Amino acid sequence: MATFKDHEGREWDIRFSAPNLIKVSRKMKLKLNQLISMDLELADLIESLPILIGDQLKDRNIGGKEFLEALTPEDLTAAFQAFGDALSQAFPTAAKGEGTGPFDLGKNETSSS
Repeated sequence: MATFKDHEGREWDIRFSAPNLIKVSRKMKLKLNQLISMDLELADLIESLPILIGDQLKDRNIGGKEFLEALTPEDLTAAFQAFGDALSQAFPTAAKGEGTGPFDLGKNETSSS
């Protein structure tokens, strides 16, 4: 799991589920290749965090703005590492630079070939 802790010691799990990917891509107007290559503006990366941990924030009764305002630079560094780890877990062949992208079928072909 891709986790990080904030300065209060709360642990957060970054999750790339289908609904989270839809929310992040729409809010940030990102294309899949931008996300996978982490070709993101700093603000986009930071603003994606509350989306990716949204259910956890809701369960803890913490607002997204409140969460972001409480993050220190050290917390952000840990969150960015967890973000990268979560991407690698969600799209392993793309993260390794293998195949032709996230939809590699493992036979030197893709879902579109």
